[in-house]
Amino acid sequence: MKNTSLGEIIQKDKSNKFTTVKITYMAIFVALGVMVNTLRVGMLSFGGFPIIISGFLLGPIPGFIVGGVTDIAAFIVRPSSYPFNILFSLTSALTGMIPVVIANLLGAKYPKYSLVKIFVGILIGQVLTSVVLVPIFSVWLYGRNSVILLMTKALTKQAISIPVYAVIIKILIDRFTKVIDFEKEFR
Repeated sequence: MKNTSLGEIIQKDKSNKFTTVKITYMAIFVALGVMVNTLRVGMLSFGGFPIIISGFLLGPIPGFIVGGVTDIAAFIVRPSSYPFNILFSLTSALTGMIPVVIANLLGAKYPKYSLVKIFVGILIGQVLTSVVLVPIFSVWLYGRNSVILLMTKALTKQAISIPVYAVIIKILIDRFTKVIDFEKEFR
């Protein structure tokens, strides 16, 4: 098994052109992300799901773009009680990029991702973004609560979301590969 570096993963993704089909799918994932984000109930939100699956289907750079654009569009559609801050858009963008990069670093080959590699990618991505960065930025920018309290709440939510995301993404990728030529359509 050949070790792949982060640079090689990004370079390979950069070499893939942004076709009309890929840009259309990116727009669909942004729209889904905004829609799902506006439908959240209390602290439960599955707004990260369309962002994460866009990274797995389209690649880490499109996943990064989908995440950032989704956060900005979602703020426009449903503003929070706090002012907009680009740091949260960055965490959303990383949400679309980190899981697929981690899965690829673990040796996964597009589009044949194993459930374990999808799970580990999402676990690392969500812990870094939702459990670490968002609480730190929230306390740093707005002084609300404590970092530990916000991290505990985020970790509780992610304990449910991460395995659900991993299983659903694995099922969808397996189903999509039966009807879509991934290499031709997305890469």
